[in-house]
Amino acid sequence: MRLLILLMTLALGAHASEWLQFRGPNAAGLGQAEAPPARLDPETNLLWKTAVPPGHSSPVITQDRIFLTAIDGEGLWTIALDRASGQELWRRQAPRPRQEQTHKENNAAAASPASDGSTVYVFFGDYGLLAYSADGDELWRLPLGPFHNQMGMSASPILVDGKLILALDDDLHSSMIALDKTNGEMLWRADRAEFTRSFGTPVVYRPAEGPAEILIPGAFQLAGYSAETGEKLWWARGLCWQPKAVAALGEGMAYAHCWAAGGDAPPERTYPGFAEALAELDANHDGAIAKAELYPDLQKNFGGFDLDDDKKLGERDWAYLQAKTSSQNALMAVRLGGRGDVTDTHVAWTHRKSLPNVASPLVYDGVVYLVKDGGIATALDAQTGDVLKMGRLPEAMDKYFASPVAAGGRVYFFDASGVLTVVNAGAQWSVLQTLAFGEGGNATPALLDGRVYIRTQEHVYCFGE
Repeated sequence: MRLLILLMTLALGAHASEWLQFRGPNAAGLGQAEAPPARLDPETNLLWKTAVPPGHSSPVITQDRIFLTAIDGEGLWTIALDRASGQELWRRQAPRPRQEQTHKENNAAAASPASDGSTVYVFFGDYGLLAYSADGDELWRLPLGPFHNQMGMSASPILVDGKLILALDDDLHSSMIALDKTNGEMLWRADRAEFTRSFGTPVVYRPAEGPAEILIPGAFQLAGYSAETGEKLWWARGLCWQPKAVAALGEGMAYAHCWAAGGDAPPERTYPGFAEALAELDANHDGAIAKAELYPDLQKNFGGFDLDDDKKLGERDWAYLQAKTSSQNALMAVRLGGRGDVTDTHVAWTHRKSLPNVASPLVYDGVVYLVKDGGIATALDAQTGDVLKMGRLPEAMDKYFASPVAAGGRVYFFDASGVLTVVNAGAQWSVLQTLAFGEGGNATPALLDGRVYIRTQEHVYCFGE
């Protein structure tokens, strides 16, 4: 066994590619180097399997390490595994000064790490950011928060031109920050006061001229920022109120989507501006609208409009109510390169059917792939938005928190019950393999150097020849 591990380590070191953030290079979900095995078989090509504590973060892989975060009891952990053997090398516990509210299907180890190949950076909503060397030495830490997010924080950090970028959207004080990756010093903070909670990790667009742009879906719009200064450069309206996915780039466009309950159909009614609403509803003349004063059809959702939990709706709360109740679920294809409000000039097409809740879109060889809870997979033409095929993944009909990934002409879907479905890529995809792990999972698989890395709530698996 020692000889086998040594040979595997030497083989990896000779040509290893890397998967350094959530969903790999620029969150695209596209496999690196050679294709994975045509079929995954626990009896013949499972190289190793390692027990880990539960967590929703996806594995990040350097030339010789795998990094992930986890929650074990009350502790928040960063864990390093040996890439060749799966052996645990170290784990480090983060401070946890508070335990913030999370959705029942989220947890405190939701954000994936980011790495530059040597240092690993992790974010926990219950503390903030920490940086470790490859051997587990703490390099710096930065407390952040607390955050006002009913679902819990989950956006992952990314690295852009020596900067560590992190989106911190919540209901009261959304922002995006850029830090010097070497010491954690703040380089800029972009105020995102117009946004409420969202959960998507940024991606990077590099135009032929000008600074790199950081693209991030937020409440009601997709926006692009200068990576150098944090200046907001452009935005496209049309998303719903709670985006959870990353934008995908390809075909000269950014593809961003948002799904929320109640947003599949056009709104049945709209609501007046705040001044008019006060004149109509504010019975006690206190300049705000209490639950008992609100329109009866909205009272059951009062808590969802009361952003600061002060038991009344002020002007900001009311503007959010108007936007939320008038928004629709959508996948938008936005042509890159614009400035200012590009809604009317750069939105190439919009698709509204069978949209995912959490899973991000995948762009692969001119096709956009989506997977909706219940195992409904859709292939769209990336240029036109035309539906090429929609069908069910028959043995994987749970929820989908993991995003699809692709390599070697195949697309990989992983549902929350722990079922991996592999389909052939293309307009008329069909199922090639279904593999049930018997363990639930929320993490997105990693594909590189002919291997498939899958994290469940109990283990990390590595398949390969």
